[in-house]
Amino acid sequence: MGCTSSKTNNVILNKLRGYSRAKPRTSAIHIVSKHLLKIITLLEQSREAEEQGDKDLAKRLWTQVYTSLAGDEGKRVAGQIKVNGQPYKIRLEFRLVDPQKEDCQNTMNMALKKGFHSADTSTLRLPDIACGNYQQYETAKDNSELAWAVLPVMLEEWIHLFQFQLNENEYLSDDTVAFGNSNAEEIERGGVGFK
Repeated sequence: MGCTSSKTNNVILNKLRGYSRAKPRTSAIHIVSKHLLKIITLLEQSREAEEQGDKDLAKRLWTQVYTSLAGDEGKRVAGQIKVNGQPYKIRLEFRLVDPQKEDCQNTMNMALKKGFHSADTSTLRLPDIACGNYQQYETAKDNSELAWAVLPVMLEEWIHLFQFQLNENEYLSDDTVAFGNSNAEEIERGGVGFK
């Protein structure tokens, strides 16, 4: 996710709070805004726990964030949102990065670029990365570095889903707009994209 000023963050959070009180309570805008506020709050709490040295609390909060974004809770919330009668699905793109065999940082950076939101297929494709080998590995639920690499990318795709529900691109980063514009032809063919 691109960096934004705290003033912009406050505007966005206030907008989310307003949408979370929207009626009807079953609208996609209400459901997603309320879900995003919960996730952002959990991420803020996990950062505070980490700064205070409470690694156990931070890990429990990362697990809650992960479950809210890509686990059972995320799947339940996504399923309540429909485009053309089709409920959204979450598709995890799991990648195990073995530091003994490959450059972890480079491979992780490439894997994180694979997340996207597609309204055409009602799909949130989210990157899920683990470091280690098949016998022993760490995930975003176990490792601070992975949590802060993976969870914001997952959150960004949920934000794109929310923006699509609003039909509003006001808060898209320049990179996201460029990505959407550069892939316009592929989107028309049903390929990748955020809309």
